[in-house]
This record gives sequence, structure tokens and C-alpha cells, in this order.
Amino acid sequence: AASRCLISTMSKSAILKVGFEAIYRSGAAKLMSPLWGGQGVIFCLHHVLPGGGMQQGFAPNTHLEITPEFLGKLILLVKSKGYDTISISEMADRLQRGTMSKNRFAVFTLDDGYKDNLVHAMPVFKQYDCPFTVYVAPRIADGTCELWWRILEAVIAKNSLVKTRFAGQEQNLETATTEQKWDAWKKLAPPLQAMPEYAQRDWVKRLAENHGVDVDALCRTAAMTWDEIRLMARDPIATIGAHTLNH
Repeated sequence: AASRCLISTMSKSAILKVGFEAIYRSGAAKLMSPLWGGQGVIFCLHHVLPGGGMQQGFAPNTHLEITPEFLGKLILLVKSKGYDTISISEMADRLQRGTMSKNRFAVFTLDDGYKDNLVHAMPVFKQYDCPFTVYVAPRIADGTCELWWRILEAVIAKNSLVKTRFAGQEQNLETATTEQKWDAWKKLAPPLQAMPEYAQRDWVKRLAENHGVDVDALCRTAAMTWDEIRLMARDPIATIGAHTLNH
């Protein structure tokens, strides 16, 4: 699920932003709320990092990042709007039992099991007494998962020339400048994302090996260890969920 939202282009993001701002500024959001507001909202997050989402230059995955300050402001915002910040389990109980609350709910989730969830996100959730759920993929925790979107970014960022092979055709992509790196990302990411999973993993592993990127080290650096996951799980404010074995 996480990887499917990775290749949205900057233009698509801009269009969505303009559209949502137009709905908000026109007052239509308030008029539509009773019909389309539902019983609550689930936030699907990934990384919470200092400076997250604010990087300049070649940084194609920043849409997966927010800052701890932004997270804190978001929690305060939903609370100020009268939302109940509840756990995913309590949300499920409400929906299954048909228990209606006068307040809508807000549920916070983070996918994959990254180290920053423990280091930077959890203190914010605790500060504002806000339950949260981290969906862990065991191979990411093991440090052996091919995080293809991060690997592709690392290969392009590290090299001035990227040599690839798609559908039997060789490609030599210049990646010396920021503009060239973005061009290479736009050419490689969509077909890579569309590959069958096992072919995708094999392809990106070969790409990394040929361009000096350590796949396991990249995963290990980003991921919580099992001991860190256990530490998080001991706190009643946290829930650990399943995110498939291999992401």
C-alpha cells in the first residue's frame, strides 16, 4: 500500500493541493462535512524526522516524511476540532458495535516500522496523549527488505551515470545534475513500480550492486530493530500491527 502512493508526481500533488484549497476557501468543506465527513479519519504516515519533507534538490521520497513539529500541530488541530484521538482497536470496536459518539475519531498510523517512529514520533504522541499504531513488516525489522523506492533514490543520488536494462534494452542515464537526477527518477520509478514483486526485487538488487549501494545496510539503518519494536510495544499508547512479511 505504501509503495503505491510513491510515484505521484509533483504536478499531481500541486493539482490536488489547489483543489483542496479551493474547496476549503469556498466554504464548501463545511457544507459537505455532514454528508462526506464520515465517522472519523485515519492518518497514514511513514517517516517523522527533523526537517522531514522540507529537503531541497533531488529528494523524491519527501512526501513520505513530516517533521515532529508538524505532527504535534496536526494532533492539536484534530483535538481542537473536537475529534477523539483513539487507538485503532477502539475505532474497530466503535464501528463493529455501531457505537456512535458525538465526536468523530482520529486514528494515527505509521507504516513499515522505521526507527524514526520510535525516536521522533513516539515522544510527540506521548506528549499529547495520542494513541498510535505502527504497522511492521518483519523483513524490514530484520534489515533484509528491498526498499526499492529508497534504493532507487540512493543509486541516482550517489552516481553521475546510471546504467540500467529494461525489457532487454540498455539505458545509460546521465545523473550528474539535480535536473538529470529527477529525469532519471521519472523514467525509472514508474516501470519499476509496475513490475511483478519478485522481478522488481531482483532488478533493484542488481541495480544497487552495480552502483555501489548496500541494500541491507540501507534497510537496517532505516528500520527499528526487534528490541526497539518490543520497547515501543510495552507502552500502552502504542499498538503494533501487521504489514505483511515482505512489505
